[in-house]
Amino acid sequence: MGRRAQTRHGMLDHEFLHSWWGNGVFVDPRDGNWCESLTSYYTNYYGYVLDGKEDEARRKRRNYCHFLSSLKPEDDKPLGTYDQPDGCGRGIAYNKGAMVFHMLARKIGEETLFAAMRRLTSEYTGRHASWEDIRRLCEEESGQSLERFFYQWVREGGAPALEALSASFDSGEETLTLTISQGESGFDLEVPICVVHENGVLDLTVTMSESVAEATFELEFEPRAVIVDPDYHTFRKVGLDEIVPTTARTRYGSAFAMVIPEGDLPEQYSGVKEIFEKSFEEDERVTFVAGEVRRGELAERCLLILGEVVRDPYVDAYLQSINYPVAWPESGFVFDGVEYMEPAHAILCTARHPGIEGGGITVIFANSEEAIPPARNIPFYDRSVVIFKDRMPILRKDLESPKEVPVEVN
Repeated sequence: MGRRAQTRHGMLDHEFLHSWWGNGVFVDPRDGNWCESLTSYYTNYYGYVLDGKEDEARRKRRNYCHFLSSLKPEDDKPLGTYDQPDGCGRGIAYNKGAMVFHMLARKIGEETLFAAMRRLTSEYTGRHASWEDIRRLCEEESGQSLERFFYQWVREGGAPALEALSASFDSGEETLTLTISQGESGFDLEVPICVVHENGVLDLTVTMSESVAEATFELEFEPRAVIVDPDYHTFRKVGLDEIVPTTARTRYGSAFAMVIPEGDLPEQYSGVKEIFEKSFEEDERVTFVAGEVRRGELAERCLLILGEVVRDPYVDAYLQSINYPVAWPESGFVFDGVEYMEPAHAILCTARHPGIEGGGITVIFANSEEAIPPARNIPFYDRSVVIFKDRMPILRKDLESPKEVPVEVN
């Protein structure tokens, strides 16, 4: 599996855990395949928790939610149907499955879940186990009824779409009143809420089981804004405007444009061009050469911009008009106030397209032809920004836009 498998969670360690769950404890064929969800939780996700890398753990939780939000409705099938006829796909089993065990750990406690899984291993090695057996063991260890939890997250599809409908603060009573929606669903939820105020933040929880819930909290300070579940502890759907822009967003929709340099394209730029073209039908895409772009032609299509084209007057003006996060001076490029001027430097950056909901604008730029990153790797960088040196990533960053709801003060 290569050197990467030894350092990235969810590859080699994932297969090791199958020695216990999957090859030691067998999956009951009469029920869905639970072992991929469990091993994904403890390696693909929990490995970062064990490493103390909370930023990476949060990123995994966020990406699990963003995966669901990009899924076609007909593919959003119950987790408990994986490996069953017409059951859910691998994405549900691995992504939603890991997130369900994360929520279970938060509900009953991590050590309690560990104890239940130790019993699963000791009592069922050489035997078949089902989702119901996992539920029973977790109930016995926690002393809690988990029937509703397993029913809504394992036996049913879908997920809540959390949103703060209103937030108001009564300065006389010193109370904050929140109205939270989960869309058309009716999940039992403990929704984390972050309250932003002058001196920092305060974490609260709203309990809900209906589509809309109202909660009131006494506060000793005046709040400025609230953010619903900013750390993605609840498996949920988010709006397209919240999904972190990556190259997948640029390969989205039915209208696409490329802007390429004049003359023969370098091999890697040519490879990138072919990869993006495959995501669209021939009549859905257009190609502009540097110097041909005119005002307005970039505003209604997802965009791929390659190389020195970024310095084309119309391209540069358009990118500046949308506050694109990278600047191109006479040589090199600038990101986050840092100049990258060496011939070995290159950047891949995808920002949201302001004119296309869910769409993206991707720029790939290198300070020399030798620095252009390998085309075949570009679709696999699930970050908004990747900066390279000698074709190897040296910085990765996501362009997030958390949805803050201002608090109305009365």
